[in-house]
Amino acid sequence: MNPSDPKERLTRLVDLAKQQSLSGRRALAGEITDLLLDWPANYPMNMREPFEVLLERVVHGVDFRTRGALADRIASSNVPLTIVNALIFDAELDTRKVILARNASGDRNAAAVHVKAAALLAEVRAADASDLVRILSAHFGIPTDIAAQILADLSGFWLALLCKGDGLGRAVFSSLAILAIPDATTEDTFKRLAAFDDAPAEGAAGLLAFWRQQAAQSNSKAA
Repeated sequence: MNPSDPKERLTRLVDLAKQQSLSGRRALAGEITDLLLDWPANYPMNMREPFEVLLERVVHGVDFRTRGALADRIASSNVPLTIVNALIFDAELDTRKVILARNASGDRNAAAVHVKAAALLAEVRAADASDLVRILSAHFGIPTDIAAQILADLSGFWLALLCKGDGLGRAVFSSLAILAIPDATTEDTFKRLAAFDDAPAEGAAGLLAFWRQQAAQSNSKAA
């Protein structure tokens, strides 16, 4: 292969992408990231998109440690925000803040429809634990896998970020934090309630808008 030829390089990387092993996917993600962060001068800029699309696909197939390491590398780069946002759950706190700052600088409409807090809390109170993901997804308009990750986080960070993204205050967050983990110890509950202050407001609306856009696109494809 001639590494100076972008078409040949893309072909080789696509061939690598067909490998099923985790080590192969890790290597592929690292190699594409290296390329995007140090784009060769002789490669035309319009060739970046196929490599970016390939990276966006492969990051979903690697382990969380690899995803976290990739987030550290590309958080503040010119790699598309769609790829960076896909890694935010596995990023360290400082990297999360960098990613959120990028979301804040975008021009996305934060939310066309705001959550009706009273209806949300009433449904959560009456629901079984197994139905909470669906309820959170439906009311906030986010993908179910995102809702599941938010509720699986016992620290409350992502739930606080979600509430701040929609402009919901501490009282709504606190109610959700308590209702979502009714069997938590008193100490765990207090820690989770404190997450509202720890979650940065900057970029929260932009990230929520991104998640809503993902859900809308998924619903459109399913229709």
